[in-house]
Amino acid sequence: MQRLSSPNPGSLSSPDLNSSDVTPTSSCSTGKKSKSSYTDVTSSASSEKTYTLKGTRLIVLHNFQGKAFDDLPVRPGEYVYANLKDQIVPGFIWAYSPNTKKSGFIPEDHVKEPVVTDI
Repeated sequence: MQRLSSPNPGSLSSPDLNSSDVTPTSSCSTGKKSKSSYTDVTSSASSEKTYTLKGTRLIVLHNFQGKAFDDLPVRPGEYVYANLKDQIVPGFIWAYSPNTKKSGFIPEDHVKEPVVTDI
């Protein structure tokens, strides 16, 4: 499958994508399900929503702005979630960022699974 890129990234508006755009079935290499939750605070304080994210939790290593309309801009240190078993574009990962609440492609070499140690 080939990725499409826009000759002028400003000419296409990127639609808002949400957590349902990521298939939440992957597990970490440790065999445990990767889970996290965050709170989405909207205009009223009483309408907080808590989401459980599933998939492999990945940490971003390098800044990526993206050139195509379906790229996901990310910064180093940010966490993204991806189903690593269902990736179809070589060299890229379709991921969800709870920080921006958007999904898109990021290069494979820009992310890795965080190291977990027992202390």
